[in-house]
Amino acid sequence: MKVIQLKNELRKYSNVERKKINEKFFKTGQGEYGEGDKFIGVRVPDIHKVARQFKESKLHILEKLLNSKIHEERLLALLILKEQNKQAIKNQDKKWQSKIVKFYLKNRKRINSWDLVDLSTHHILGQAILAKVQDKNILNQL
Repeated sequence: MKVIQLKNELRKYSNVERKKINEKFFKTGQGEYGEGDKFIGVRVPDIHKVARQFKESKLHILEKLLNSKIHEERLLALLILKEQNKQAIKNQDKKWQSKIVKFYLKNRKRINSWDLVDLSTHHILGQAILAKVQDKNILNQL
């Protein structure tokens, strides 16, 4: 699987009107908290659909998405990671869950908007703390 496949699938749900709404809602203007973020106009439920479809994506693919300037691509990476973490918990695979949380923390600079945090942190970092895969002191560090 390649990054371009995920991006192309995501763009199937793109909408110009939604793009305009997101740019205003997420305050992407000069000096605003979302300055520099780009949007393609995909609704969150549609990003969830794509995430479930590509939930087997490798971490290096997700890292490329997380490094994107496109907000929805970063969200897609996080939602895929959330799906993988859910599976790791279900399978009681603490080794994989540990890799996921380490990857998440390594890439946290790209998790730079309230919605990216809200839609991922408690599913990944929170679950890792509850499972004792990650020490809770990380919260003080962050």
